[in-house]
Amino acid sequence: MLNSILDRFDHYIGQAIYLIEQIFSKRFTCHVLTGPEKHSGAPLNILYIGEGNSLDYIKTLFFQGSPDNSVKSHYSLVQILLGVRPKLAGYDLRICEFTPRIMRLIRSPDSFKTPDWIEQIIPLAGSWEEVVARFRKNTRTTDLRKVRKYNFAHDIVTDEESIEYFYDNLYLPYLTQRFGGAFDVIDRDWLISVGKEGGLLRILDGDRVIAGVIFFYGEGYLDWIWTGALTGADTAQENGAFSTLYYHSIQHAHDKGFPAIKLNNTRAFLNDGLHRYKRKWGAHIAKSRSSEWELLLDFNFHSRVTQHWLEASPFLTERDDGFYANIFCFSQCTSEELINHIQSLISPGIKAINIYSTQQLKALPAHIDSCDIHNIVLGFQ
Repeated sequence: MLNSILDRFDHYIGQAIYLIEQIFSKRFTCHVLTGPEKHSGAPLNILYIGEGNSLDYIKTLFFQGSPDNSVKSHYSLVQILLGVRPKLAGYDLRICEFTPRIMRLIRSPDSFKTPDWIEQIIPLAGSWEEVVARFRKNTRTTDLRKVRKYNFAHDIVTDEESIEYFYDNLYLPYLTQRFGGAFDVIDRDWLISVGKEGGLLRILDGDRVIAGVIFFYGEGYLDWIWTGALTGADTAQENGAFSTLYYHSIQHAHDKGFPAIKLNNTRAFLNDGLHRYKRKWGAHIAKSRSSEWELLLDFNFHSRVTQHWLEASPFLTERDDGFYANIFCFSQCTSEELINHIQSLISPGIKAINIYSTQQLKALPAHIDSCDIHNIVLGFQ
């Protein structure tokens, strides 16, 4: 009993010390991002307040190419907690990025709070045939056909030379080509040490390594961590290599008797390419073990370019009781079209779906794939 009280006391003291340090040292920069919106190409103006941790990703999420970026002002933590922020008027969107500790102190009921990362997990219960049956239909027909067509060999290695080659020739070049500056580079020595303890599953075209993944054997799961591929390869061959990589990784985890394979982090935006790719292998959504930041999104719903982006970019928000999918409908669409759209996005692990529209939608079911459906009418026309 006494130990429990002391532990709780230490926790609150730690929280207080953290906040005092943040109050006197923390400064947040307000950036103005302007450029063509990603989907429509129309001019988009965004306010971003934070320390820049997700800034590169935000640029790729909202804009075509690289937007103009200018610094507007700076804010202390005290100002942020008191609600002193640049007004949304004149802008299409305001994004605040803070740690969860700070975010819990901010009262902003009309904002959307989304994590920087979520995790996707594939359950492996049952026989291998039952695992395959839980892949999406398109995966069973298209991806498994690619696995058979290319018939790439695979192996698992733990030697330092092979892992060094993977880091230098597949991991770094592939992620740089795909994400530019919008990814965190893993320390070379750290990746090598994890690979030596866990393993590197390689996909081979003859004697060439064309794709691979570093994995680790966790407690109750196989942790599928860092991927890489040979750059400059034929697109069809690259797609075949990744289909093979996923297939044999999932099969290896099942053969080892693990109840699940964790596919590491993806973004909380449901049209994100990596998110959708993992989803089609039967991945469920879960809270990330390494999420460090949260985004607070405030939209100018009157802005047509904002409406356009929202319709094309459904995203997850996280509450105490789970994840909610947020889908926006500003244009005319039938209930059947909307239901088909929802079914193409949702995954197990989503508690409910919030559909935001300017008028009440008719003939919507109360549930889709065990997810509750809520139609929320926005207060403007």
